[in-house]
Amino acid sequence: MWCFHCTIIHNVGENTDQSQDWFYKSAKVKLERDKNNFYDFLQTTILPISTQNIAVNINNLQKNINVFNENFEKKFHSFKENFKENFNTFDSKFKKKLDKLDKILGKNYDSIKGQQFILASLEKIDIPALAKINIDTFDKLEKNAVKFNNFGSYLEKMTIFIENTKNITIEVQNLTTKVQSLFTHFET
Repeated sequence: MWCFHCTIIHNVGENTDQSQDWFYKSAKVKLERDKNNFYDFLQTTILPISTQNIAVNINNLQKNINVFNENFEKKFHSFKENFKENFNTFDSKFKKKLDKLDKILGKNYDSIKGQQFILASLEKIDIPALAKINIDTFDKLEKNAVKFNNFGSYLEKMTIFIENTKNITIEVQNLTTKVQSLFTHFET
């Protein structure tokens, strides 16, 4: 009869250890899943906010460059015309130098036209649509924030449960020791 009781107590101890292992593994899996959800939150919420700031900055940059190009082009053409009128009276040698300068200024003008082409390409980007996508992503992340808070509560409850299970295991071990000492006492 003593061996039968020892076997029962031994099996109870093993089952308690196995259930603790199962709860630990389940909590660890849940923790990893929630950690991944948090990283998703960062990528889908935080990054789109910074993208919105970039879109606003690009719009401001585009406006400033357009204003600069318009003013520069007007001043450039005005300068070019005035320059030609003032120096038409000089000799042919100076006119050759002026023609070279005109070619250089023409290259600058071509450069400005290239900048205008780049700005036109930037204007084709659908910034409101991009901003809407970012807002939608932010809304989804905001909804997941509640789930993340719930996960935190779940982990707190799991910690309490594991602590309680540990206490029960200690009590069962103490009871096992007492029962073994009783059996030892009755055998002698």
